[in-house]
Amino acid sequence: MDASIKEAGLFRRFVAFLVDFLLLLVPFLLLSQFLIGPAMAKALGNDALTSDLKTYQQATGLFREGQDGNYYLYSYDPNGPSAYPAVSGSSSLPSDYQYDKLPEGEETYEAYYRLAWHYVVGVLPTYADSDGLFQPITYTLSNGETATVGEFTSYGYSDYFAQNFFGLPTRDEVNSSIERNGVTEKGLSGDSEYFKYALSESGEAADFAARPVLQAKYQELVDAGDKDTLKELALYFFDLDKGGSSYGDLGVYGKAVALAIGSDANPTQTYYSSIVSRLNSNAWLALLPAYLPFAFIVFFLVPMVSKDAKTPGKWLMKLSVISLDGYTITMKERTLRSLLMFIIVSIPILPGDTIPIFAFLIICLIDYMFLALSKSKQSLHDRLTHTLEVDSRTSVVFKDEAEKENYMHLHPELFPGYVDPKAQAENEHIAMLDSILDSSTIDRNREEARNITNFDEYEQMKDDEFNAALKRLAEQKEQGYVVAGKGKPNLHKEEGEAAKPEEDKPAEPKKEEKKEEPLPFVNPVSENEDDLLGEDEKKDS
Repeated sequence: MDASIKEAGLFRRFVAFLVDFLLLLVPFLLLSQFLIGPAMAKALGNDALTSDLKTYQQATGLFREGQDGNYYLYSYDPNGPSAYPAVSGSSSLPSDYQYDKLPEGEETYEAYYRLAWHYVVGVLPTYADSDGLFQPITYTLSNGETATVGEFTSYGYSDYFAQNFFGLPTRDEVNSSIERNGVTEKGLSGDSEYFKYALSESGEAADFAARPVLQAKYQELVDAGDKDTLKELALYFFDLDKGGSSYGDLGVYGKAVALAIGSDANPTQTYYSSIVSRLNSNAWLALLPAYLPFAFIVFFLVPMVSKDAKTPGKWLMKLSVISLDGYTITMKERTLRSLLMFIIVSIPILPGDTIPIFAFLIICLIDYMFLALSKSKQSLHDRLTHTLEVDSRTSVVFKDEAEKENYMHLHPELFPGYVDPKAQAENEHIAMLDSILDSSTIDRNREEARNITNFDEYEQMKDDEFNAALKRLAEQKEQGYVVAGKGKPNLHKEEGEAAKPEEDKPAEPKKEEKKEEPLPFVNPVSENEDDLLGEDEKKDS
């Protein structure tokens, strides 16, 4: 890079970008929160959608209405009443739910049990055939038949709850065990961790329609008020993400919520998910009018109208953008760079929860890593657009080569080592003319003359040299170089030798020197002798 160009520092470039982004972010937050956002949400019908969602949450019985009118999931805090656990990444449940504590007066696990049982066995069969709000999952009965909405009785729901929430065995498995071994704890519980089927009034069969009950050993601990057992059962029911991301890893209450909102456990339940999807889509659309105009103005429009692609931040930090060759940035480069920056800062507003924001931060990090590690002080977007940011206070940027040469000619003291090409050409021309009379040149010509074998070839060689010299002089004159002296150089001049004529011009006749002729001798004896002597003398001359 030329000495007249000084690259911008990393810190000043970072501050300039931060200023530009704040000029975008601050008005966006204000408008989206208080003006454009609410107006867009109302125009898109968010009020009606929110009302439908609250009606659904209330109908499930799994949510509790808060003081602000919104519905929240219940929570459990084993360490005290102040903390509210959050979901840790389950793909079956949303991670932005707020939680409310369970009502007091009953054990925590019993409250969760009541909520989950009520939804699966009480709410699902009631609403499945009425208004279509609840669409139960497809379930295979113990006899191998597939139950549909019309055939799915409350017994089918209770079977589904017992087997899929508690891991209890099927009716056939329990009845076979009773026939073989009688009523046993293992036969009623199967592989379930805490629960078993309740017994009928006779005590000789399982009551599949009743709520499953705790196994005897855990019921004794609960009756004794064992805190560790109560805490263990509360977590077993509450856990919305029990160390995994599948439906089988959820707690009892978590499984009921997953059924209600429509997840992998119940893909046919689309009522809740469709409302939430529309609300999220409307929220994103409401942000666009508050974000994109400011991004367009700050990162595209302002640099496009600036001859050196300055944004407000660059103007504040005294930075400019130039072409990679060191000259003023072209319209094509300015357009490409401004468009690329507008696209980059528009990434956070893309749909996708927090993924676009993380993508934007990663791109910014990579961009500044290129800048910090690059010897040419170019960031990634500089490289893609063939541009460079420089310090406008100490850099001299030219429009083209001609403007640069003229400036360097007028201010050579600012460019150490600069040599004026016109002065250099003039000096070379003078040196060429001086070389004609140089003794070494004369000696070389004499040596060539002594060694000639064919005078015509030697004469042709000298003519070619002379014509080439004339051609070089003509080219220098066309370029505006000053030619020292007048006339043309005599490249063949030696002692006693005349200059060669120019190419394509007839040679001028050699002028002989006029000599004084001696008076003729007169013989007094013969009168004709005078004339004869005169003629002979003319012939001799």
